[in-house]
Amino acid sequence: MDDNFREEKNELHPKQMLEDNYKNIKTTPEENNNHEFHYKATLLRHTYNLNPETINKLQESFKTYLNIFLAYIRTDKPESADFFQRVTLGRFFKKLFMLITFIIHPINRDESLKQLNNMNDVTLCNTMLYEECREFFGLTKDPLLEPKKLEQEEWSLDEWGKNYWNFLHALSILVQYEYQKDSNNPAMDYLALVMVNFHIILPCNVCSVHYKERNPLVNITLPILHEILKSEKIDIDITEPLS
Repeated sequence: MDDNFREEKNELHPKQMLEDNYKNIKTTPEENNNHEFHYKATLLRHTYNLNPETINKLQESFKTYLNIFLAYIRTDKPESADFFQRVTLGRFFKKLFMLITFIIHPINRDESLKQLNNMNDVTLCNTMLYEECREFFGLTKDPLLEPKKLEQEEWSLDEWGKNYWNFLHALSILVQYEYQKDSNNPAMDYLALVMVNFHIILPCNVCSVHYKERNPLVNITLPILHEILKSEKIDIDITEPLS
């Protein structure tokens, strides 16, 4: 084939993609009227017919999805020297980990939440890395959940998109299950907070920009389950200090 028509192969730089995305986090009020970490969202809550047997199977599958997802977001320390970027990232991780704590079993929920609350936002980015997260969520106790080492090709959109989706889809169903068992469970509100800010950890700058431009409503949908019994649209405002 003529070299002029040979398709150029772009090399992937997985760590750099996330690092570039972190650097796009706005750091001063002058750049944005609001903090980069958003606290408000419109949430469409559905009530579903849930199959307990399906939920039990999904809870086991979720650990596999979580093990892979953590490999993407927590294998390397963020290299950004900007204090405010690290604070924003630390806040996101803390709320994400709290959300996972509400739905993963078995785990000592109260003790785990206490540990997370006591973590500093900035230092959390450097201390809760992949192996620490695996241990925190009890994944190291399962002999089938070996540490995931990501290969270069797994940072292509087809691969990371699939793995992110598996995690988020299972997460949304388990959050819905916890909410329908106990409407006072805050997991649904934490999911809204995480989803509004999810662009922070997308490993693609273009994807991150498109996500933010859509100004997404947090619409918790569970397509693999059956009929919707009722829907409720509410505005939530999570203003508790993220310390």
